[in-house]
Amino acid sequence: MGGLHLRCSDHSPFPINCRQLHYLLINGYVAYPSIEENQIRDRNKVDGTLRLITLIQTLLFMINLLLRAVQNLSITALELSTSAFVVLSILTTVFWFRKPADVERCEFIEANRPIATILDNNRLRLDALYAYTPLDFTGREEWAWSILWMHGLNCLRRFHLAGQPQQLPVQRFQNTIVPILRGWFLGIFAIVSLIYLGIFVAGWNYSFPTTNEQILWRSASLTALITAVATFLVQNVFFTWSSSVRPSSNQLHFIPAVGEDPVAKQNKYTRILSSRLKPLKEKFDDFIAILRNNSISRDPALDAPAMAVLLTWFFGFFYVSARAYIVIADFVELRSLPTSAYDTLNWSSLSPYIP
Repeated sequence: MGGLHLRCSDHSPFPINCRQLHYLLINGYVAYPSIEENQIRDRNKVDGTLRLITLIQTLLFMINLLLRAVQNLSITALELSTSAFVVLSILTTVFWFRKPADVERCEFIEANRPIATILDNNRLRLDALYAYTPLDFTGREEWAWSILWMHGLNCLRRFHLAGQPQQLPVQRFQNTIVPILRGWFLGIFAIVSLIYLGIFVAGWNYSFPTTNEQILWRSASLTALITAVATFLVQNVFFTWSSSVRPSSNQLHFIPAVGEDPVAKQNKYTRILSSRLKPLKEKFDDFIAILRNNSISRDPALDAPAMAVLLTWFFGFFYVSARAYIVIADFVELRSLPTSAYDTLNWSSLSPYIP
């Protein structure tokens, strides 16, 4: 579990994030935590040496793969797929090099006021609805990818294919709760994603056992790349520009002029058609409402443009299908490999100083 938990006199302890801790500090609700860097480092179950060894092993694997390509030795599809995940693991190791691993015991921070007082100062009640903890009001911006992920997770929960949400308040923030990426962070995310998916496309001219398998690999790798880029564009267009594409209030509601009776202007057939279509319109409106937000509590922070959800499911179907085939092809190809796939590197050809 780990992390920082807030302990109040009138509420059970719950975790807080950095934004909530900052809010509590600047408003004088808690004292500055007396936690030293050595204490945090001491909680770490994985030391720097082990992480360095892991990083060296993954780098050696990538170097070995690149040298095999230089010497025109065959690289299997399974090795290629592994290299894609190795790229992600290298970056994860770099970014998480100082992150404590497997921390189980949390640090408690004592609030000098009841949580009810903190909420009351912000015109909120203790029994008000929240998504994670009572301090959600301090600022909760859900990233578009997190919203779409939660939408898919809620669909799986309706079919009992995923676990139910945590009881409130949550005792840990899930990894799917990702802050909004902006600037360089968004650029790094996009570049890494393109590198990951581009590695599969690099197997374009691999020698598969049959021509059909080669065509399927090319189709699957391109499909995964194109659908991922399309989903990224959909997320930016519909989430970033949703305010500009939504109709204004004047477009949503027509206000007739004084003295004008819109019902009287309708003819008999129009009124009959409207009355018969009304149930269909209500069902359609209910469908769109569920499509935009299928969370149990109808959390407004999880609202998503209906078109973004539809397109994400559309592209997601082809992406998952393509990735599933790539996983299958990784193992199916092993039944018939080129002879050079079993050859080892000729290190002496790389340098005269290597025997």
